[in-house]
Amino acid sequence: MRHQQVINQIRQLLKRVVPEAEVILYGSQARGDAQNESDIDL
Repeated sequence: MRHQQVINQIRQLLKRVVPEAEVILYGSQARGDAQNESDIDL
């Protein structure tokens, strides 16, 4: 759940700074097989 909170915070920040921006999540986080030490690929 911690990773999802970080992703949501990044998404909210980018929308405030660049409203037309889109955030695309890929890698293990997007596939749902991330481990505790996995990074977040945007």
